[in-house]
Amino acid sequence: MKSKLRFLSFATAAVIWFSAVYVADSGSNSVQLGSSAITPSPRFVYVANTLSNTVSGYAIDPSSGVLTAIPGSPFAAGSFPDSVATDPSGKFAYVANANSNDVTAYTIDSSTGGLASIPGSPFAAGIFPYSATVDPAGRFVYVVNNLDNTVSGYTINADTGELTPIPESPFATGTGPLSLAVDPRGRFAYVANVGGSSVSGYTIDASSGALTPIPGSPFAAGRASSFVAVHHTGKFVYVANGADNTVSAYRINTSTGALTPVPGSPFPTGSQPQGVAIDHVGRFIYVLNEHSQSVSGYSIHASTGALTPIPESPFLAGSGPASAAVDPSGNFTYVVNGGGNISGYTIDARTGALMPIPGSPFPAGSFPFGIAITGQNHQQRPGPGDDPSESDVSQLGGSPKPRPRPKTGRFLVE
Repeated sequence: MKSKLRFLSFATAAVIWFSAVYVADSGSNSVQLGSSAITPSPRFVYVANTLSNTVSGYAIDPSSGVLTAIPGSPFAAGSFPDSVATDPSGKFAYVANANSNDVTAYTIDSSTGGLASIPGSPFAAGIFPYSATVDPAGRFVYVVNNLDNTVSGYTINADTGELTPIPESPFATGTGPLSLAVDPRGRFAYVANVGGSSVSGYTIDASSGALTPIPGSPFAAGRASSFVAVHHTGKFVYVANGADNTVSAYRINTSTGALTPVPGSPFPTGSQPQGVAIDHVGRFIYVLNEHSQSVSGYSIHASTGALTPIPESPFLAGSGPASAAVDPSGNFTYVVNGGGNISGYTIDARTGALMPIPGSPFPAGSFPFGIAITGQNHQQRPGPGDDPSESDVSQLGGSPKPRPRPKTGRFLVE
């Protein structure tokens, strides 16, 4: 009799995934560079609905933060869309489809926020792509492929949004890569490897987008390292460790990209952390705790990168918070809850505390996971000679969700 699959929680599945890989190995069944600023209006929110095979679109009320469904939403995606990313101009959106092993590309209507499929879409990816990331200049897309331990890289046609594979792509990662983040200057990329409990670091070729491993990579992280984010100054990296209930913090060597733990790292979180979001000026960081159904908030020390809990933290979220994004104005943050909705909060500019937006939570599709806001990661890129600490770039997003396992008994219920 065929067993019924149940979608496991992110961190739980990550731990089981690591165990399953160990058993299998034992023989068992198993913005542009330069000083110009890109400041798209924070008008639209997009959420990937994994079980609906759709993308929900919303308009943001700039004064209240209330979300209103875009006409025509939800929009069709591939099979098991887990992650959505937008380019810095707000012209294009890209969705990683985990079961169809491809990337759906869309143009964004600048007036309505509506999505229209780009010619040639979907574009082939690796095996079980979990997350998509657009670099800060809007020239490249990187897609993390969890089951073949690679990153697929693409160049973006600036006029049409079409994707072309980067020469030498895909690029090798550690075991079980889940997410990728790029520093604000577009020089380095970092991948969280849940199976390897590590972070792979790469230099990015400015011309081709090709990835080259940083000496010393991969760098040790906590158990089930799932989601990675880069601070807007380009000085720090943060990684959520789902099995340790911690977040690891690192200082970036600005010459080589190598990572060194900051004093006091790792820092405690709630139960089974995964998504991480940093506010628009890099003062606060928010970590989603799936099993605690909460958001842990911290202030970030500007010099050391160390984290201090925000008063009143943690803040209540919905069922199974999975990913988060802070809007470019820094006034609002949105948390995607796997239970089928989005929690919206206003951010206290002085303390970083979160307060629910009226009408929150807002409905989404079935098992929503990834989230993106137009302009979210790319408000301004520091140019040559600029102090990156003075830029206004937020680095945030959503982490991908593990797939259900169709054969191994460890992943079946009933």
